[in-house]
Amino acid sequence: MKAVNYCVVSGIFFALVCLLHLARIAGDYSVQVDEYAVPMAASWIAAIATALLAFWAFHIARTSGDGHG
Repeated sequence: MKAVNYCVVSGIFFALVCLLHLARIAGDYSVQVDEYAVPMAASWIAAIATALLAFWAFHIARTSGDGHG
C-alpha cells in the first residue's frame, strides 16, 4: 500500500470516528464502561482530536500526491 493510500484510509477512519462522537453528543447518548459513566466531555475531546487527525491525514495525502512532500 502506498503512503498516499494509507493516509486516505486513515483519514476516512478518523473522520468516521469523529462522526460517531458527534452523533453521541447530538443524541445525548450515555456510555457506561463497567461501573464508570463516561462523561460527555470525553466525546468532545475525542471528536476534536479525531477531526484534527483526519484533517492531517488528508493534508498529507494531498501534499504527497502532488510531489511536494
